[in-house]
Amino acid sequence: MTTPEKGQLITANRLRDGIAVFLTRGGEWSEVIDDAVLALEPEAAAALEARAKEDEKKTLVTGPYL
Repeated sequence: MTTPEKGQLITANRLRDGIAVFLTRGGEWSEVIDDAVLALEPEAAAALEARAKEDEKKTLVTGPYL
């Protein structure tokens, strides 16, 4: 049995319809959690958080968090 990786991902709500979405490796937002990019180190988590805040400023999503 393999141990799942531990890390953090970014979730938010899409502004146009309120659906929960997850930030992907390509910088897009997906409704599918399995598409989410996983940050395994604190620096990577901070970078994801910064990227999500940019999309919040562009009014694509609201309330992003790790």
